[in-house]
Amino acid sequence: MSQGQGFGFGLGKMKELTEAFKKAQQVQEGAKRLQEELEQMEIEGESGGGLVKVTLSGNQEPIRVTVSPDVLGEGAEVVSDLVTAAMKDA
Repeated sequence: MSQGQGFGFGLGKMKELTEAFKKAQQVQEGAKRLQEELEQMEIEGESGGGLVKVTLSGNQEPIRVTVSPDVLGEGAEVVSDLVTAAMKDA
């Protein structure tokens, strides 16, 4: 084995490996920042002309559902359909 070769890696290969690790770490940090931004976002969807509103986070986690009292007399099936439509809108 010649000097400076180590475990079969030349200095050039070690430099490439180090650069690859740095880039991977940058990508990971960027993904973490994006995830944090998505968690802070609020996306609202509505249906029935605003009678039902659904708010989701940027990563699609439910935050709140608002149902107008005006729609409650329409029955469970109508309310369910409006909530589903509001979620799809969001």
